Amino acid sequence: MLRKIRRLARVLLQSFPDQKIKNLAARLPRNIANDGHESAHVLVQCVADAYFLSVFSAIVNRLSTRKRLKVELVVTRSVESSFGSSLGTYIRRSFGYAFFLSRQWVNAYAHLGASVGYRSVGWGSPLLDLRALASSISVWRSLGDVSSLEGVHIGGILCGDLIIDTYLRFRPAAEINLRDPFLLYIIWQSARDIARARRYFRRNRPGLYLTSYSTYVQHGIAARVALESGVKVVAFGNLQQIGKPLSKDDFYHTKNPVGYRIGFAKRADREKVLEQAKAQLESRLGGGVDLATAYMARSAYADNAEECPDVTGAVVVFLHDFFDSPHVYPDLVFPEFWSWICFTIEALQADSTPFFLKPHPNQVGESADVIQRLIQKYPGVRLIPVSIPNSRLAKGGMRCALTVYGTVAHEMAYLGVPSITAARHPHIAFDFCKTAQTQTEYRQMLRSVQSLRLDDPEEAREQVLQFYVMHNLDEGDDAIAARQALVQLWKQCHAEDGSADDIIRALEKLTSTEGFRRFVVTLI
Repeated sequence: MLRKIRRLARVLLQSFPDQKIKNLAARLPRNIANDGHESAHVLVQCVADAYFLSVFSAIVNRLSTRKRLKVELVVTRSVESSFGSSLGTYIRRSFGYAFFLSRQWVNAYAHLGASVGYRSVGWGSPLLDLRALASSISVWRSLGDVSSLEGVHIGGILCGDLIIDTYLRFRPAAEINLRDPFLLYIIWQSARDIARARRYFRRNRPGLYLTSYSTYVQHGIAARVALESGVKVVAFGNLQQIGKPLSKDDFYHTKNPVGYRIGFAKRADREKVLEQAKAQLESRLGGGVDLATAYMARSAYADNAEECPDVTGAVVVFLHDFFDSPHVYPDLVFPEFWSWICFTIEALQADSTPFFLKPHPNQVGESADVIQRLIQKYPGVRLIPVSIPNSRLAKGGMRCALTVYGTVAHEMAYLGVPSITAARHPHIAFDFCKTAQTQTEYRQMLRSVQSLRLDDPEEAREQVLQFYVMHNLDEGDDAIAARQALVQLWKQCHAEDGSADDIIRALEKLTSTEGFRRFVVTLI
């Protein structure tokens, strides 16, 4: 009973204005309420995060110097209001609770002169919700396997990938149970979100929608319906660029890597940027944290005195965070990380291929429980401690790296180790890693893993540096300076001991950069 009282107290405290957020909101750039004749309508996702509150405020403020703005919020709080599927969690996801918890954030965005455009959950549309429930039950009953869930459309909007990611994160679970009523609940929430978003965009036509991410139901549905309605959507969920414009063909908030190789060939400063890329990448491989990995709590290459297992001739499988969104990139061969790792282990064991598993250095706590489950399911599986730097594994004679789409693919190639991937990953434009497009092709690659080599190690290193340039250094000095300021703002907003003053100073550095000013011009 005491534990329940404490949990309830924590939830209630979340709904009361946090003094740091109040202080921050009071000092953030405002909607100037320009009296000019030209006006524009901007929709902003009401994200419960100081970073997005700060960035969106700065953008709206800069836009309002050029146009008279009408600003509205979309409050997407729904499934993420609680983890699990008990009766208590469903109550915490109800409209009353969601309204209560989102109140301080709606107030925080009020300095933009923003009113609520629509909410993902509410009591005002019972018929809409009933129709959504009926269609959701039909979808749920029709599911044959997890792969069929990936391609689910509701009302013409692809949302199966969003449903899978949301289930994994907020169930939480490492794999999909198609008969789980919680899955039906997420499908229902998707249908409700689509109906509410469509109703809003039919009645209103904002010129611009600013969103955080485009994964998970609570972010992705609004973004996809906005794109369907012809609204310009810009996402701020990756730190490789200030903001990424989305499209119907590319609605992922991650940077699009398809044109990297062609783009690099067109550069006039190739030698200069290759030297910059080499310095930064080698700093990372030496244990440092570069601009590209600034989000990580620890480096995968930080050295220590811990003894490294003998990996000579072995495959190393670099695990992902089982509860992170797998569908941040398209064309996944496996619907989630659990099915990928089970398929991989069984294939390697069937071929008597020696292998190790290495956990992700920044995985959430629940992933450790999944790894224990793997050990119980596959006795004899060997783990490499997270603290062992990947560079020592490469020097230790490992045969090959396996990852779905991790950065380890280009890091290993630079160190002379080939890799096999299973998605349209960031390195897709280059040849330094093998990419499976089907499970059958992936299985064939695993059969030949012992003979896998980099055809030309020096050419592979050259391509890795080209990739690094296009992924991290492609936008010119002004844009890079703006990104560095953006990363520092992100760090300051998520620092446990950070203050509102620290955040404001970091935001001012961002908004003073020429790269930020140019970015806002593209939105106008």
